[in-house]
Order: sequence, then structure tokens, then C-alpha cells
Amino acid sequence: GSRRSSGGLDAALDAGSRRSSGASGAGEGHSRREELSRRVDAIAAGVEADGKVLREEFAEVRAQWAEQARCAVLGVAQLRTSLAELEGRAAEIRRQQVELAPIAA
Repeated sequence: GSRRSSGGLDAALDAGSRRSSGASGAGEGHSRREELSRRVDAIAAGVEADGKVLREEFAEVRAQWAEQARCAVLGVAQLRTSLAELEGRAAEIRRQQVELAPIAA
């Protein structure tokens, strides 16, 4: 599952929109720039947090893929061994049939 809902960009955007709705007064231009700067910083921090979570999730998925590939390689090796054993048994049965054919006739 995704862990991004715990914060990151969504939380930064929500917090920024709540703060910006209360700005008014004589120094509004300066405070607006400060507010925008804070929002940009919050958004950047949110993007960074989301990126960190995504990198961790991708590393987990990559590890799972590697494990699945390893299991598949082992499975193929086991199938090849089993096939070789069966081919050996089949050759032995054919050899025995050839030996027993004159007796049965």
C-alpha cells in the first residue's frame, strides 16, 4: 500500500491554502510574498517527502522482483533436474524392454 497519505505534498497544499485565506491589511503585499514563499517551501518539502516515500516503495518492489526472479530460476533448475531424471528412467526402461523382448517372444 501507499504511505504517501501521511503527509507530503497533499498536506503541504492543504496547510498552505488554509493559511492564505486569512491575509489582509496594509502590509498585505509583503506578507503575501512571505506567505507565497512559505507555501513554495512547504510544497518543496512535501514533494521531497513524497519522493523519499516513492523511492522506498520502488526499492521494496525491486527487491520483490529480484526475489521472484531468483525463485523462478530455482524452479527452472529443479524442473531441468527432474526432466533429466525422467529421461534417465525412460532410457533405462527402454533398455530393459530391449533386453526382455526376446524372452517375451
